Amino acid sequence: MRIIKLVGFLSSIILSPSFAAQQLPIKAPSFIDKGWNATVRVSTLGLQGEIGYLLNNTFGLRFQGGGLFHERETLEFDGVKYHDVTIRPQSYNFIVDWYFLNDRGYKMSVGGGYNRNKIVLNRTFTGADTFMYNGANWAGALGTVKSNYHFSRFTPYAGVGYDSDKLFGSNFSFSIDLGAYFQGKSKARVAATGAIQGDPAGMAVLKQKAEEIVNDSRWLKTYPVISVALRYNF
Repeated sequence: MRIIKLVGFLSSIILSPSFAAQQLPIKAPSFIDKGWNATVRVSTLGLQGEIGYLLNNTFGLRFQGGGLFHERETLEFDGVKYHDVTIRPQSYNFIVDWYFLNDRGYKMSVGGGYNRNKIVLNRTFTGADTFMYNGANWAGALGTVKSNYHFSRFTPYAGVGYDSDKLFGSNFSFSIDLGAYFQGKSKARVAATGAIQGDPAGMAVLKQKAEEIVNDSRWLKTYPVISVALRYNF
C-alpha cells in the first residue's frame, strides 16, 4: 500500500505543469516574428536581389529587381528560324505577402512593378518566303527584318509561395514562389534593309505581322514566374 501511495505521489509531481516547465522547456519557434531580410532569387525573370520587411506573422513587404541578358545565334519560334536573337527579362517589383496561416509558411502574393522585358528577333527573307502585301508577295523586298519587342511598362503580379523556418537554427531561410506576370500584348519596333523600308504602308503591315507572331503566344502575355531563393533574416 505504501509503495502504491509513493508511486502516486511521484506521478503527481512529474506530471504537474510546474515540473514539466522546469524539466522540459519548450523550444521557441524558429521563424522570425518581424524584421528586415535580404534575398538572392533565381527565377524565370532572371537573377534578382530582394530586400524585404516582415511586419508580423501575417504580412510582409518586398522590393526586388534584376534580370538576365541572353543572346543566341539562332532560334526557331513558331516554325520560323531567326538569327541574332536577344532575350532580356528585366523588372523592378514591389510585392505584398499574406501568410494566411499566420506563420512564416504558405503565402499569397500580389504586387507589380516596372517591366523592361525585351526580345529582339532578326529574320532574313528570300524570294522563297512569303509576305503578302497589296496582293503580291513582297518577301524579296524585305531583306533582313529586325523586330524589337517590349511590353507594358507597369505589370501586375500575383502568385503563391512558401517561406521556410530558419535552416538548421541559422538566420538563413528558403523561399519558393509560383505566379504570373501579366504583361499583356507586346509592341514592336521594326526595321528592314530591303526596298520596303521606303514604303510607310508596307512597314505598318510588317509591324502588324511582327506583333502577331509574339502576341499569339499566351505564355508571353501571361508570363509564368517560377523562383527559388535563399534569404538572410537580420
